[in-house]
Amino acid sequence: MNSSLLPIGIVFCLAAGAVLWWWPEEAASAAPAPTAVADERAEAAEAPVLQVRYTAPETVQNPDESAKRRMVRLPNGEYVRALNGAVDAPPMQWPNDRPFSPIIGIERDTNGKDWWVHADNTKSTTEMVFRSDLGRHDAVTQVCNPTPALPLEPRELERARQASGTAGQSSGAPNPSAVRSEAKRQ
Repeated sequence: MNSSLLPIGIVFCLAAGAVLWWWPEEAASAAPAPTAVADERAEAAEAPVLQVRYTAPETVQNPDESAKRRMVRLPNGEYVRALNGAVDAPPMQWPNDRPFSPIIGIERDTNGKDWWVHADNTKSTTEMVFRSDLGRHDAVTQVCNPTPALPLEPRELERARQASGTAGQSSGAPNPSAVRSEAKRQ
């Protein structure tokens, strides 16, 4: 092949690829309905995007006193570097009815707060919060253990629906009995 034709061949291949890439689909049924696309976009906009690093942070058995100020004591006696800039954080208080679960990674929520992720899906964190009783920022350590949701009894479920104003309605449609009573008044 002549080397002077090589650039022309490359340009031709790129143009053919671009035409095939942008070629309209022949089957109109393959295109999603506009409402489906809008629903997917709405769900994507509502879904929080979490940044996760599933690498266990380094733990230390006996840090020196200056390092302890920026560390948290775990229930197993080890220390880990505090999250979210916390200084002098209190020890992690783990529930007595559960064995301590090791930290397997760090997750950043949509508000930018870092959380430790434990092997049993517990999440915990440290942060500085303003305490009006002290008149200053103070470190806190939080532990959030996952628990299964308990089902509501039918009466409690109906009360909850009534309290939220959605009793018997699955959509934004008006309550038929309310419409009838409004028509009687007129």
